Amino acid sequence: MQVKQQVSRADLLRCLKASSSKEEQVLVAELLGYELSWLHQKPAIEPSFFPQESQPVLVESQSNSQAQFLESELEQRPSAIFYALTEREVHQNEEEVKRSKFLQSVEPLTEADLQPWELTEPLAHQTILPEARLVPFVQNSLHLAQGQYLDLGVLVKKLAHLQTLHRLPKAPRQVVSGRLYVLLDTSRRLRPFWDDLAEVAALIKRKYDRVGLELRVIEACPPTRYIDWFSANSIPQAWQHFASPSTVFVLSDLGQLMEQDSVVRQQWLRFIQSLQQTTCRVYALSPISPEQQDLRFRKWLTQVLWNRNSLLKPQTSQASSTLHSAKVERVLGLISVAVHIEPELLRAILQCLPSDQADSGVEAAVYQHAAINFGLTAISLKADQARSLSSFI
Repeated sequence: MQVKQQVSRADLLRCLKASSSKEEQVLVAELLGYELSWLHQKPAIEPSFFPQESQPVLVESQSNSQAQFLESELEQRPSAIFYALTEREVHQNEEEVKRSKFLQSVEPLTEADLQPWELTEPLAHQTILPEARLVPFVQNSLHLAQGQYLDLGVLVKKLAHLQTLHRLPKAPRQVVSGRLYVLLDTSRRLRPFWDDLAEVAALIKRKYDRVGLELRVIEACPPTRYIDWFSANSIPQAWQHFASPSTVFVLSDLGQLMEQDSVVRQQWLRFIQSLQQTTCRVYALSPISPEQQDLRFRKWLTQVLWNRNSLLKPQTSQASSTLHSAKVERVLGLISVAVHIEPELLRAILQCLPSDQADSGVEAAVYQHAAINFGLTAISLKADQARSLSSFI
């Protein structure tokens, strides 16, 4: 066989298969730039689709191993169908398209045809803690003990039991803090908690009068530029110092989701320490694990863990960082079968696990893991990491 142009032998064989006679096969070979000769001896290549009485032979020197390889390849390939463009129409508008002869018997697609096969509701956002559990903590944080009042309940109880009263029972009078500042940390590492931050901010807005309340949305450690929650525009403004006395309510991890010597954590430490030089009370609701707490913050503020099993009181843990890493790897193994993971999907998976094995710190650590491709709307596992992490399921 003499090759006259750049047409592969595979294309030649496909065309020969579609031919119905020897004459047609010879003509096809010539059109593709080959010369096809018919020999009586056993051919070097015997494609199963050629007629048994006479088979075309490609006259070309090749080893037996090459012939066997080509024959096995041909047997494994599926049947091929070729299409050729015979006519083409150019239309100026949609009306001409409808009058085309090629579309006379074609039914257009309907809206039902474009719908997916199965309609399912998207996953709803699940809160870390129900509002009923958060309300008492938020109310206690927003109130100050100022003076005392006569506790009538205790007084009636003592009189009913004929107990001797050495002095009148009194209780501290709780009044709403005159000035309240709420800091919402919307940095990238807290992406899975953005919806939760907005819900707590809305709760505080309902429980606290608008007068004296200031909600500041920040993306970095203060003092920094911030956006006023109540402002009509989203233009960042310069940092304004807190009035004194006041209550500061921080919704942030305070940099504890990062390394201990990270710049972000050091900045938060300096900021919290500076507030102690004033008469500000500082509370922090942090979506971290107990083992991620930095004990240095306990000297300057009241920090409460924001988890499903949180007591909403300051707490410590003796758990090791190795155990925390094992929890994170297990969650990574569970999501390794998904192409991409939205925050709602990750939260739903964590809700299926025991609360002590899938808290907010684990959720945040998944987002920051080296095997994750980060995205604001969804995350995904890197291709080279998904297979190895699936062993942790």
